[in-house]
Amino acid sequence: MQLTVDIGNSVISIALFADDKIVDVYATNTPKELHDNAPDNFAVVRPIIAAFKDHFKDVQHYEKAIISSVVPKLNYPMAYVIKAELGVEPQLIFPNHKTSVTLDVERPETVGTDIIACAVGAYKFGEGPFIVIDLGTANKYFYVDDKHVFHGVAISPGVEVSLKGLVNNAAQLFDVPITLPAKVLGRNTIDALNSGLLYGLLSEMNGFIELIKNEVGGNPKVLLTGGNATHIKEVVPLTIKYVPFLVHYGLYDILVKSDEK
Repeated sequence: MQLTVDIGNSVISIALFADDKIVDVYATNTPKELHDNAPDNFAVVRPIIAAFKDHFKDVQHYEKAIISSVVPKLNYPMAYVIKAELGVEPQLIFPNHKTSVTLDVERPETVGTDIIACAVGAYKFGEGPFIVIDLGTANKYFYVDDKHVFHGVAISPGVEVSLKGLVNNAAQLFDVPITLPAKVLGRNTIDALNSGLLYGLLSEMNGFIELIKNEVGGNPKVLLTGGNATHIKEVVPLTIKYVPFLVHYGLYDILVKSDEK
């Protein structure tokens, strides 16, 4: 069994692989109260790994593990606790990590490891080129070509960030559960806010797809992933392929190929 761990700003997800396939994924909210001193965050991580062990209590042995993180304070604690509790020393992906994808950008070291993993994972679904849309704390739109070259990314606020910013700055608006309304024109405040968030996101997606196509030419395949994709996956065009665990497919590819070098 192999483990792939994705530490995001909103969610930590851990995928269990067997025979090149995802067996299951455990996910939990990323802790918000973190310490500046890394060892002090061991106590934050231990309950997460304990819950993971309980979720996969029938698994007795892990062969390999890999971690992608955009929360640096959790990098070492997560790696340490996984080794201590699961008996496997994980590989940690750092910025500008060498993978099967070449980063054709001005500062490759600034590209998030989650973006890199998603770019690598895209090629499980064809030869490319691809436009990848990753909807999480931030919305990320990027392009990788048929030669495994990453050409850049556009980033916008995710739906929770947008909602929080709106509520915090508008006296008569309030926090709402995020769910796609049946109609664009909301007849109450909850539907109106959700329409702006989610139909607005759909419009943003369609706009970026066309802008990227105009910039790079051709007709790349479009992949949709990320936690917030669940809100709109039923209403996206059929030309967009929803891939819920794209980041984990990429992490698994990096893990396997690191052993081949």
